[in-house]
Amino acid sequence: MIADRLADLGADRVFGVVGDALNPITDAIRTTEGTDWTAFPHEEAAAFAAGAWPRRSG
Repeated sequence: MIADRLADLGADRVFGVVGDALNPITDAIRTTEGTDWTAFPHEEAAAFAAGAWPRRSG
């Protein structure tokens, strides 16, 4: 449901942390057509990347 809603909102890339508890969510995002998952080891790095992505990609 989360992955489908993100796709409905137009999210083409999702930045996040990896972890056992999050695996079902990250797998759903990775397998949703049109949405890419980018994993980071730290929340801060994911937040910086998410903030920089629109500036770099237009």
